[in-house]
Amino acid sequence: MSRSLEPWTGQTGEPASQGDTRVWAGRIADSFYIDLSLLGIVNAAVKNGTAVDLSAWRPEAARNSFAGTTVESIVLEVSHQHPQLPPGARIGVWCATRLATDAGGWRQINRAGHAMMWPIFWPDDTDFSNPANSRHPSADFNADGKYIGDLVAAVVSASGTSDDPQGYGQTVARELFPDVLSYVVGTPATYGFAVRNGWTLADNAPEVMLSRAEHGRALGLETIRIRASPKWEPPVRRGGVTSQTEARAPLQEDSSNAKV
Repeated sequence: MSRSLEPWTGQTGEPASQGDTRVWAGRIADSFYIDLSLLGIVNAAVKNGTAVDLSAWRPEAARNSFAGTTVESIVLEVSHQHPQLPPGARIGVWCATRLATDAGGWRQINRAGHAMMWPIFWPDDTDFSNPANSRHPSADFNADGKYIGDLVAAVVSASGTSDDPQGYGQTVARELFPDVLSYVVGTPATYGFAVRNGWTLADNAPEVMLSRAEHGRALGLETIRIRASPKWEPPVRRGGVTSQTEARAPLQEDSSNAKV
């Protein structure tokens, strides 16, 4: 079920409200962390259908490639008092990037649910031309389930980490599609190896996603997480902003909530 909001006008760095919803937009310290050299190793394996070669990887020497960076962010909050968001409601959250068109509408050019989907499985899509950018999550599995499953199957087959590479690949594809961030309202959020229920700033989501490509082996990014201790920093005021915001929960009977 989708829930669209009218376009808002406000000031960067200041919250704006509409009914039971608040939105904030501004610049913050980037809480995302990963060592891009590790991503390069996994990318090579996924692209070539080979085993993940960690012979030169030293977890103790891992460095956060995003240290000291900032990111322009939108924070959307929907009250738990919303009639469709009682405790226990299961929702699926995803976000879309849209550009204004000359005709006065909006054209979707990218979207996100799980972490790292594009860097792992579509790393060459630098011009946003892949059809996955513009489609609805409900079409994900039929469109790319076999593609993702086959990529993962090839890696685990080469690694010898599964007795049923094809079965494991399809399991991963079904876990990742539709590409939405699932969450049960009122429960602790965590994005981990065993449980994926929302996503907090300090969760080791990059390693969880990278490890899926080669059957769940921990790759050593925990050392970065411990050092990074992600936190919010005061936003830098940069003038006015007009934004179009949507909160969606596709393929769910319950509407969308949450802080994203």
